[in-house]
Amino acid sequence: MQTQSDKSYSMTWMEVGGGSNGENAYYSVYIDTTAGIDPANYIFLGEYNANWSWVDRYLDLSAYAGKTFRLAFRQHNDYGVLDMLQIDNVTVDGYYLFYEEGDTLSYCGDNERVDNMGNGGTMHWGIKLPAERIAGRESLTSVLIYISGEGDYTLSVYQGGDDAPQQLKHTETRSLGTGWQCFDLGDNFVIDTTRNLWITFFSPISYPADFTIYSHDINCDWISLNGTNWQHTTDFNFYVSWLIKAVMPTTDTAAVVIDPVIVDGEPFVYSKDHCIVVEGAEGRGVSVYDVTGRLLHRRMAATRHETFPVQETGVYLVKTGASEARRVVVLR
Repeated sequence: MQTQSDKSYSMTWMEVGGGSNGENAYYSVYIDTTAGIDPANYIFLGEYNANWSWVDRYLDLSAYAGKTFRLAFRQHNDYGVLDMLQIDNVTVDGYYLFYEEGDTLSYCGDNERVDNMGNGGTMHWGIKLPAERIAGRESLTSVLIYISGEGDYTLSVYQGGDDAPQQLKHTETRSLGTGWQCFDLGDNFVIDTTRNLWITFFSPISYPADFTIYSHDINCDWISLNGTNWQHTTDFNFYVSWLIKAVMPTTDTAAVVIDPVIVDGEPFVYSKDHCIVVEGAEGRGVSVYDVTGRLLHRRMAATRHETFPVQETGVYLVKTGASEARRVVVLR
């Protein structure tokens, strides 16, 4: 199969098998990047053993992103009567490591929620944005989190630290409902772009931490049981990406691409009552410019129906997430 260099890849499958006397069935997985069929070119990836119960398997293929490869399974033993090895549901998935959608940075993108985890009051969870990820973004205007269980949630923002948050910059607790929820920090929350940025959460409710598919980036799944010592969910054999997004405007807002075409599946933008209305942009950053490229509004869309008032009749440009700007005419 052909893969993309800007994605990370993994393979999952199910196994069952064994010998007639209860022996395990041993097998190995190999990969070939020459697009050929010569066994000598296949590279060993791992050895496994199957018994008489179905087992789910996972293999990281990130090292082979951007290459064309073939995968092979090879059984090692043969017990004769009733010997069996069955491999099923083989799937290779590709994931983006990091999502930069306009002003919005995350490891979850628009991927749908998968599940939640964590006992109430025992777990902190969060993401780290390395300094190189936030270069050119000098403020944190808001933080978005997906919530499936309403209750109190505490946001903490830190700067510095490689393996754990270092300097606390801001903390606040809010009572939140369900769906995407926004912590608005205003336009003056300045960030030191030479230091790592940590965004963490805590909640006393049961199973507070909602997640989506694993992005394979090492900073997508930080977890702590005491708020001091931090690990990855993968250390506990859980592969998740937290549903957390940071809105960090770039310092250069003048360049705007004009494209009047509305693409299916994108948020709907129109004018009404002297306002620009954006529908269906929940969880995305929305920016409104005039035709000179001057920024008029910028915020995270926290509801399905967002309105942006303008002062004059004219043509305006609206960007939602990573989409190109679209034109809308407002009459007063």
